Amino acid sequence: MDENIKNSRPLHFSVQGELITRLAREKVFYENPPRIGYAIELLMSCLESDQMSEGDRLLLAIKILNGEAKIVGTYPEDDYGVEMLEKPEGKFNLIERIDRMGQEIEDLKAENRKLSDKLACVAEELDLPAWKMRAINRTWRTDYDGENDIFDVDPSEDDTDSLLSILREFSGEEDTECDPVADFIDRMHSDTEDDYGWLAPDGTFYPVEFANHQSWAQKKLIELGVIEKHELRVWDSGDKLVDMGWALLHNPGMGTAFVTSSDTKPLTKRQKDFLFDYYTKRNKHQKAEEYLE
Repeated sequence: MDENIKNSRPLHFSVQGELITRLAREKVFYENPPRIGYAIELLMSCLESDQMSEGDRLLLAIKILNGEAKIVGTYPEDDYGVEMLEKPEGKFNLIERIDRMGQEIEDLKAENRKLSDKLACVAEELDLPAWKMRAINRTWRTDYDGENDIFDVDPSEDDTDSLLSILREFSGEEDTECDPVADFIDRMHSDTEDDYGWLAPDGTFYPVEFANHQSWAQKKLIELGVIEKHELRVWDSGDKLVDMGWALLHNPGMGTAFVTSSDTKPLTKRQKDFLFDYYTKRNKHQKAEEYLE
């Protein structure tokens, strides 16, 4: 028999009731937003007993959070259990905490409405096109939980080029002769692989799945010893890598990638050679010629 196993001791654990009570209350009364569901689940798991139904355990958990009871003793000792308090601890009032949380939500909604009104006023000065106002309305509702649209857009306004305009904005292509819809279709029909990723100064291409280029950049910076873990925010990592001479091949419009590179560090010859081959393989010969030495 292995000597370490032979000499090992049984593993014991204990649960301190006072610690569990304090932890659960901290999650509700000292964290924002409060984690009420987590606190109740924690308490109910520490109150399991064949002598109590789930409903009884839930009621006890609420009483503990409300300062009417507390868990005492240490499990699995005989002194472990629930102690009902003759006088509730006033600073732990679950109803007041829920009411305050509701007021905080209402305050946030009021701030959102004020911001919506301000943005609407700004937009009147900017004279935004109808398609742009519709796009902002969608973002306001989906990303910021806006209850109402910021802009009232006349449905009769001409939106013939709205889809094309949105796709051009996503793709980063300002050329009016560029058709991002056709470019997307071309890419879908292409048998090429690895459309997006990072291109190192030595010409090595690192394919990265769509929309993952920022997190990949952060990992690469850590690997290269440029930053420590969590030293740089994920969304700043790509800019840092570009500043070091790397080039990003990406396209939020899901068409053929376009290149983002440093304004101060020109592309290396190896990077240009790679890009010439990249666009040639994808039948973008005019684009490929831009990278001829």
